[in-house]
Amino acid sequence: MQTHLEQHNPFSSKMRKNIMLLLLSFFVVSCSINTEKEQQLQKDLRNFIIIRNDGDILSLINYSHPKIVRHYKNLGDSVLIHEFKNFSIESVGSDTLIYWNRSKVTGIKAKGTNIQSRIEIELIQKSRKLDSSVIVYGFTDKELSNWLFALEKDYFTIISPEIRLFTD
Repeated sequence: MQTHLEQHNPFSSKMRKNIMLLLLSFFVVSCSINTEKEQQLQKDLRNFIIIRNDGDILSLINYSHPKIVRHYKNLGDSVLIHEFKNFSIESVGSDTLIYWNRSKVTGIKAKGTNIQSRIEIELIQKSRKLDSSVIVYGFTDKELSNWLFALEKDYFTIISPEIRLFTD
């Protein structure tokens, strides 16, 4: 026999089980990477943004996905340099330059050992936040510690669909 509280409880045991399963599934999805991977992503992303804002082309290449570097390298050294020079800032200090600022991870997906993240980076100009942002994708493997990055345009044009985990 049920008590008065059990009879009027809006959360039946079946509903509680469903809620627990739902919360557990959110937990499993949100834990697709561990704390160590998340910290490394934040560290590598912070370095990537600093390097980009400083205009360090060689370091930008080192932080870029190898398929993207190989693609531009196959088109010639001048294309490779041009692509990464356009990606960086040439003359630090100009009021018209747009800098990358804060980043926000907006998605993480994992398949097998492949882990990818979608990152939105805020843009600033003359110390003022702009209404637009840059989308960057991060790549790592469960066996590796570092992250590599790709601009959205390169992610969807150079990285093959079999490798991509994001569709938008």
